[in-house]
Amino acid sequence: MKQLFSNKIWLKPLFKRQNILILLIGCILFTSRAYGQSAGEYTLKAVYIERFTRFVEWPDSLSFPSDSSKFHFVILGDNPFGDRMETSYRNTKIHNRAVKVTYIQSIDDLKEAHALFITRSNRFQISRIINKIKGRPILSITEIKNAAKKGIHINFTVSGASLQFEINHKATEESSLKMSFHLLQRAKIIE
Repeated sequence: MKQLFSNKIWLKPLFKRQNILILLIGCILFTSRAYGQSAGEYTLKAVYIERFTRFVEWPDSLSFPSDSSKFHFVILGDNPFGDRMETSYRNTKIHNRAVKVTYIQSIDDLKEAHALFITRSNRFQISRIINKIKGRPILSITEIKNAAKKGIHINFTVSGASLQFEINHKATEESSLKMSFHLLQRAKIIE
């Protein structure tokens, strides 16, 4: 037994090509499995966001200058959705308006929006973002911890394996947006 550990003969089989290949395949499978869970999470979030817009009213005079104006959905930061947002909105209208999905990296690039999803990559900028859109009829949505307490309208949270959401009703009203009772009823209300 002592000889087995002293001359390290037992290590040689570990470094054969087939063993390295098996290890590499295992790493790839583990990574794709983790990516798949994330992909499923963002598919679900894309569906939720599309449903949220059905239960929110924007002030027409402030938000839509003409009858042909599109509904602008903006994603701020690194895009976790892939093409899910375009897929969700391709044949969908929000309040009888075609949807345009736009991606920006800085809040300074925000020109017009009806809904704004703020990704986790902006977690350190959340206060600045809130100040930039405060009082404007832009539905703000994120997944950043405690963002609803700071003034974001809808914040995704995860409890166990369940996706939930919080709503800052006061911030929503200050932005001239009206949320349906049906949406408020399903959320945790933050004031």
